[in-house]
Amino acid sequence: MLKAIKDAETLRKMRWKDGDDTNEEMMDKEQMDELEELPSYFNWLQNCHGTLPRCPVEIDFEGSRDMFSTFLMMTPAERDTTNPDGVVFYDSTIAEASERRNQIGAYAHISNPSNTLTTPTATRSTAAKALAAFEKKMKVGEDTWSQFEYASDWTTWKTKHLGKLIINDMGDMLKDTFVIPIDGQDDPDVVKLYEKQNTHLFIALQDAVKTKEGLTIVKRFTAAMDGVSAWTELVRHYDHDTSAIEKTKYVFGLICTSRIPLNHKGLAPAIDVFKNWVIEHNHYCECGTEMPPNQELLHFERYISSIDKLREIKKLMDVQED
Repeated sequence: MLKAIKDAETLRKMRWKDGDDTNEEMMDKEQMDELEELPSYFNWLQNCHGTLPRCPVEIDFEGSRDMFSTFLMMTPAERDTTNPDGVVFYDSTIAEASERRNQIGAYAHISNPSNTLTTPTATRSTAAKALAAFEKKMKVGEDTWSQFEYASDWTTWKTKHLGKLIINDMGDMLKDTFVIPIDGQDDPDVVKLYEKQNTHLFIALQDAVKTKEGLTIVKRFTAAMDGVSAWTELVRHYDHDTSAIEKTKYVFGLICTSRIPLNHKGLAPAIDVFKNWVIEHNHYCECGTEMPPNQELLHFERYISSIDKLREIKKLMDVQED
């Protein structure tokens, strides 16, 4: 796939199937731009992980979309590249430093690669080190979040600030598989780290979220200052609304711009496709914004305009109406 992306002609011929092998939608410019970013994204992931061939990064395509979206918004400096256009190449020096930091590959059995002597720092637990690192780099009020004022900004806002959380080693506690540490049962440093990160997240959300529904959601978790639960509820609420808005826009675009392809496999199935688009649009759109019959007919006339036989029938119908 990467070879295909690097060839402009092959990239232009690519089609988006959206999980349906019978579907062959042309990709829009935004989709093609994202495809062209994939080689840089894979190189960035490898640079942040370790060296090749010792530590090839494993890419989770199911859970990687949020990280990819974060990468798309990074500046060249944030991508750790000197290319002004943000293109990232594999860099063995950066990858070596990452391998050392991640304590994998050649550094998998070295607890403190910068100092192998037994020191108080080297003998501390992993949780204690993580807690000390968090307290050092993250103080309440120092990590400012942009305000979330309009529901339509949710996807961009969420992606940006999820990236902030991941960079600050707070992304794991938002995963469905994360188990909340319990006081008295788990390592005290683990418990304390979670409590501080959770509180920090709550304060950030309380300061940043300004939508009416968002304020109501965050307020429910004020007593416990539970940032993780507030974030989860915000995602559950706005992801549903945003996906409906995006779905409506996408289907409306199909209705307004599509025409029956000349290589169609039967007019009846092709017409059913258009009918289903309208049904889908009216299902996902806001109440009161459903497509009226006269507008549907207008778009349908354009949809069938590429078929000569149907165009002739339309002319006859127009003459009879007159």
